[in-house]
Amino acid sequence: MNALALGTTCWTETEFALLDLGDARLNKRAGIVTERLAARPTAGVPQACRGWGETIAAYHVFDNEDVEWATILKPHWRQTQQRMAAYSVVLCLQDATELDLNGKNTAGLGPLSYEAKRGMYLPLTYAVTPDRLPLGVLDAWMWAREPKDKQGKRGALKEGLRWIKGYERIAEAAPSLPNTRLVYLADREADMIALMVRAQLLGAPADWLIRSTHDRALPEGANLWNAASEGEPTGEIAFTMGSRHGVKAREVRQHVWLRRTELPADKGQKRRGHMSGGTRVRCARRRQADRMALADQPRSDDVAAASNSSTGIGRAGKSRFCSMVEEQLPCRGCAVGHD
Repeated sequence: MNALALGTTCWTETEFALLDLGDARLNKRAGIVTERLAARPTAGVPQACRGWGETIAAYHVFDNEDVEWATILKPHWRQTQQRMAAYSVVLCLQDATELDLNGKNTAGLGPLSYEAKRGMYLPLTYAVTPDRLPLGVLDAWMWAREPKDKQGKRGALKEGLRWIKGYERIAEAAPSLPNTRLVYLADREADMIALMVRAQLLGAPADWLIRSTHDRALPEGANLWNAASEGEPTGEIAFTMGSRHGVKAREVRQHVWLRRTELPADKGQKRRGHMSGGTRVRCARRRQADRMALADQPRSDDVAAASNSSTGIGRAGKSRFCSMVEEQLPCRGCAVGHD
C-alpha cells in the first residue's frame, strides 16, 4: 500500500488494527508477513522475511486452515472505504489478473487463458481518485476455472458473474459514502446487458462506465457503433499519445459523439422474463479526426456506454473524453467500445 495515501510508514498498524484471526499472536504474524511481502513483492518468502524465525512464522500463517485470505483483507477493505470518504469522486476500477502457478505443486488450480497453463484468477476492484491517488482494494474474488468437458463447456458458475458481483459490492458501499460519488469502471469483459440491468434494478447507487465490445443491434434497426456517431460531433479533444511498441509519440485530434439510446434485452434475459424491454444507456464515441493524414497510424476509435460518465483515468486523452461525456450526459449509465 502506498505510504503516501496512508500517511504513515508503519502502515500495517493502521491497516490491520481490526484484524481478528482468533489469536493475538496470529494477528501480529499476519501483519508482519503482509508488511514484508509488500516491501518485496517479487521475492520469495525466505528472501522477503528478516531471518529464519520470521520465515517459519510466515509458513505457520499460510498453513493455518482457519485463516482465510478474505478475513485478512476485511480490515483493509474497511480502511479503504474510510479513505474514500475524504473525496468527492472515487473511481472503482475492476479488472482481473492471472496468477500463473504453472509447474507449482499446488492443489486446487485450474486452466488459465491456455488450457495447459495452471493457476487462478483474481478479479479485484481498486479505488483511486481522479488524480490517480490509490486508496486501496474494495473487493476481490479468487477462483480457479473449471476444465472443459468433452463438449468444450465448463461447469460451475458463469464467469461473467464476477463483474455483476463487482458492481454490487460498490453499490453496497454507496450508502455509507453519501458525500462521495462512486464511479464503477470496467473493460470489455464487463459489456453485458445483465450488468446494466442489475445496476438499473438497484437504482444505480454508483455510476458506471463500461468499454463496449458488442456492436449491438438497436430496436430501430441500426447498429450501436454507427448510430453513436450519426450527425455532427458534439465536440473535439486533442492530446499527445505517448510512444509505444515502436510507434513514435504523436499529437492526436478526435471527434466525440454523444447519444442516449436503448439497448435491447439479450435472448437469455427474454427467455427468463427478467425484462420486457431494453435498458437506457448513454453512449459516447470518439473517432480520430483527419484519417487521411494519419492513414499509416493505428486506429483509435472508441465507443462507450455508461450510467453517469466519469472524470478521466488511464490512457492519453481518456480524461478529456470522459469529462466531455460527463458534461453532456449528466445521468446514470454509459458504455464504451471499439469498432
